Amino acid sequence: MIPASLTTWFSQYPQLSEVSQETCLRLIAEYRLNPRADEIDLVQFEVGRWQVFITVNGWAKLINAHPAFCGIEFSEASELEEGVPLWIGCAIYRTDRVKPIVVKEYFSEMKTEHAAWQQMPRRMLRHRAMQQCARLAFGITVPECKPSEFLHNKLIPKMNSSESKKLPETRSHCTILKERLSMC
Repeated sequence: MIPASLTTWFSQYPQLSEVSQETCLRLIAEYRLNPRADEIDLVQFEVGRWQVFITVNGWAKLINAHPAFCGIEFSEASELEEGVPLWIGCAIYRTDRVKPIVVKEYFSEMKTEHAAWQQMPRRMLRHRAMQQCARLAFGITVPECKPSEFLHNKLIPKMNSSESKKLPETRSHCTILKERLSMC
Protein backbone atom coordinates (compact mmCIF):
# COMPACT_ATOMS: atom_id res chain seq x y z
CA MET A 1 0.00 0.00 0.00
CA ILE A 2 1.10 3.52 -0.65
CA PRO A 3 1.12 5.91 2.33
CA ALA A 4 -1.78 8.01 0.96
CA SER A 5 -3.98 4.91 0.65
CA LEU A 6 -3.08 3.84 4.19
CA THR A 7 -3.80 7.33 5.53
CA THR A 8 -7.20 7.29 3.79
CA TRP A 9 -7.96 3.90 5.33
CA PHE A 10 -6.96 5.09 8.83
CA SER A 11 -9.16 8.19 8.44
CA GLN A 12 -12.25 5.92 8.63
CA TYR A 13 -11.51 5.44 12.33
CA PRO A 14 -11.99 8.61 14.39
CA GLN A 15 -9.90 9.06 17.51
CA LEU A 16 -7.59 6.18 16.56
CA SER A 17 -4.60 6.27 18.90
CA GLU A 18 -1.02 5.99 17.72
CA VAL A 19 -0.71 2.74 19.70
CA SER A 20 -3.59 1.21 17.72
CA GLN A 21 -2.15 2.54 14.45
CA GLU A 22 1.25 1.10 15.34
CA THR A 23 -0.24 -2.32 16.18
CA CYS A 24 -2.12 -2.28 12.89
CA LEU A 25 0.97 -1.26 10.93
CA ARG A 26 3.06 -3.98 12.57
CA LEU A 27 0.53 -6.66 11.55
CA ILE A 28 0.30 -5.24 8.02
CA ALA A 29 4.08 -5.24 7.64
CA GLU A 30 4.80 -8.56 9.38
CA TYR A 31 2.07 -10.59 7.69
CA ARG A 32 1.68 -8.58 4.47
CA LEU A 33 -2.01 -7.97 5.12
CA ASN A 34 -3.99 -5.57 2.95
CA PRO A 35 -6.64 -3.49 4.72
CA ARG A 36 -8.21 -2.57 1.36
CA ALA A 37 -8.77 -6.30 0.67
CA ASP A 38 -10.49 -6.68 4.06
CA GLU A 39 -7.62 -8.74 5.52
CA ILE A 40 -7.22 -6.59 8.63
CA ASP A 41 -9.61 -4.24 10.38
CA LEU A 42 -10.31 -2.31 13.55
CA VAL A 43 -13.30 -2.38 15.88
CA GLN A 44 -14.15 0.20 18.52
CA PHE A 45 -14.87 -1.34 21.91
CA GLU A 46 -15.04 1.90 23.91
CA VAL A 47 -15.13 5.54 22.92
CA GLY A 48 -11.69 6.26 21.50
CA ARG A 49 -10.40 2.71 22.11
CA TRP A 50 -9.87 0.40 19.17
CA GLN A 51 -8.93 -3.26 18.73
CA VAL A 52 -6.94 -4.42 15.71
CA PHE A 53 -7.95 -7.80 14.32
CA ILE A 54 -7.21 -10.04 11.37
CA THR A 55 -10.39 -10.79 9.42
CA VAL A 56 -11.35 -14.24 8.20
CA ASN A 57 -10.02 -13.19 4.76
CA GLY A 58 -6.69 -12.35 6.36
CA TRP A 59 -6.56 -15.68 8.23
CA ALA A 60 -7.36 -17.57 5.02
CA LYS A 61 -4.55 -15.71 3.24
CA LEU A 62 -2.06 -16.45 6.05
CA ILE A 63 -3.00 -20.13 6.23
CA ASN A 64 -2.87 -20.73 2.48
CA ALA A 65 0.36 -18.77 2.04
CA HIS A 66 2.28 -20.74 4.67
CA PRO A 67 4.79 -23.08 2.95
CA ALA A 68 4.08 -25.95 5.39
CA PHE A 69 0.29 -25.80 5.00
CA CYS A 70 -1.04 -29.16 3.83
CA GLY A 71 -4.79 -29.04 4.51
CA ILE A 72 -7.58 -28.12 6.89
CA GLU A 73 -10.57 -30.05 8.24
CA PHE A 74 -13.52 -29.05 10.39
CA SER A 75 -15.62 -31.19 12.71
CA GLU A 76 -18.58 -30.40 14.92
CA ALA A 77 -20.44 -31.77 17.89
CA SER A 78 -23.68 -33.63 17.24
CA GLU A 79 -25.20 -32.04 20.35
CA LEU A 80 -26.77 -28.62 19.81
CA GLU A 81 -27.15 -25.49 21.91
CA GLU A 82 -29.62 -22.94 20.57
CA GLY A 83 -29.60 -24.90 17.29
CA VAL A 84 -25.80 -24.61 16.99
CA PRO A 85 -23.21 -27.35 17.63
CA LEU A 86 -21.79 -27.24 21.16
CA TRP A 87 -18.35 -26.99 19.58
CA ILE A 88 -16.63 -26.84 16.21
CA GLY A 89 -13.17 -28.32 15.78
CA CYS A 90 -10.46 -27.43 13.32
CA ALA A 91 -7.45 -29.52 12.29
CA ILE A 92 -4.62 -28.00 10.28
CA TYR A 93 -2.16 -30.34 8.61
CA ARG A 94 1.43 -29.32 8.01
CA THR A 95 3.93 -31.02 5.74
CA ASP A 96 6.56 -30.90 8.48
CA ARG A 97 4.45 -32.54 11.23
CA VAL A 98 3.28 -36.11 11.73
CA LYS A 99 0.05 -35.15 13.52
CA PRO A 100 -2.29 -32.25 12.76
CA ILE A 101 -2.78 -29.30 15.08
CA VAL A 102 -6.34 -29.59 16.45
CA VAL A 103 -8.52 -27.18 18.44
CA LYS A 104 -12.14 -27.07 19.57
CA GLU A 105 -14.00 -23.85 20.17
CA TYR A 106 -17.17 -23.94 22.25
CA PHE A 107 -20.26 -21.97 21.28
CA SER A 108 -21.07 -21.02 24.88
CA GLU A 109 -17.61 -19.43 25.28
CA MET A 110 -17.46 -17.67 21.92
CA LYS A 111 -20.93 -16.27 21.24
CA THR A 112 -21.47 -12.56 21.61
CA GLU A 113 -24.32 -10.12 21.07
CA HIS A 114 -22.73 -8.93 17.81
CA ALA A 115 -25.16 -9.07 14.85
CA ALA A 116 -22.94 -11.55 12.95
CA TRP A 117 -23.20 -14.04 15.85
CA GLN A 118 -26.97 -13.63 15.86
CA GLN A 119 -27.35 -14.09 12.09
CA MET A 120 -24.79 -16.81 11.37
CA PRO A 121 -23.56 -18.44 14.60
CA ARG A 122 -22.21 -21.63 12.95
CA ARG A 123 -20.07 -19.67 10.51
CA MET A 124 -18.76 -17.40 13.26
CA LEU A 125 -17.89 -20.39 15.45
CA ARG A 126 -16.14 -22.08 12.52
CA HIS A 127 -14.15 -18.87 11.87
CA ARG A 128 -13.06 -18.72 15.51
CA ALA A 129 -11.96 -22.36 15.42
CA MET A 130 -9.97 -21.72 12.24
CA GLN A 131 -8.33 -18.60 13.70
CA GLN A 132 -7.29 -20.29 16.93
CA CYS A 133 -6.00 -23.35 15.12
CA ALA A 134 -3.97 -21.17 12.73
CA ARG A 135 -2.49 -19.26 15.67
CA LEU A 136 -1.22 -22.53 17.13
CA ALA A 137 -0.24 -24.17 13.85
CA PHE A 138 1.76 -21.26 12.46
CA GLY A 139 2.69 -19.18 15.51
CA ILE A 140 0.73 -16.12 14.42
CA THR A 141 0.47 -13.63 17.25
CA VAL A 142 -2.28 -11.05 17.33
CA PRO A 143 -3.15 -8.90 20.32
CA GLU A 144 -6.51 -10.09 21.63
CA CYS A 145 -7.26 -7.68 24.43
CA LYS A 146 -6.25 -4.30 25.68
CA PRO A 147 -4.75 -3.84 29.14
CA SER A 148 -7.08 -2.14 31.57
CA GLU A 149 -6.66 1.53 32.22
CA PHE A 150 -5.58 0.68 35.79
CA LEU A 151 -2.68 -1.50 34.60
CA HIS A 152 -1.68 1.01 31.93
CA ASN A 153 -1.46 3.81 34.50
CA LYS A 154 0.55 1.62 36.89
CA LEU A 155 3.01 0.38 34.25
CA ILE A 156 3.70 3.69 32.52
CA PRO A 157 4.33 6.49 34.99
CA LYS A 158 3.13 9.92 33.95
CA MET A 159 5.77 12.62 33.60
CA ASN A 160 5.30 16.15 34.76
CA SER A 161 5.83 18.97 32.26
CA SER A 162 9.45 19.67 33.34
CA GLU A 163 10.41 16.00 32.79
CA SER A 164 8.80 15.84 29.36
CA LYS A 165 10.72 18.97 28.25
CA LYS A 166 14.01 17.13 28.90
CA LEU A 167 13.19 14.32 26.46
CA PRO A 168 14.71 14.62 22.99
CA GLU A 169 12.22 15.04 20.17
CA THR A 170 11.81 11.74 18.33
CA ARG A 171 9.59 10.35 15.62
CA SER A 172 6.85 8.02 16.80
CA HIS A 173 6.91 4.29 16.06
CA CYS A 174 3.81 4.83 13.95
CA THR A 175 5.59 7.40 11.74
CA ILE A 176 8.64 5.15 11.36
CA LEU A 177 6.48 2.15 10.37
CA LYS A 178 4.58 4.23 7.82
CA GLU A 179 7.89 5.33 6.29
CA ARG A 180 9.17 1.73 6.15
CA LEU A 181 5.94 0.52 4.52
CA SER A 182 6.17 3.25 1.89
CA MET A 183 9.61 1.87 0.86
CA CYS A 184 8.28 -1.64 0.20
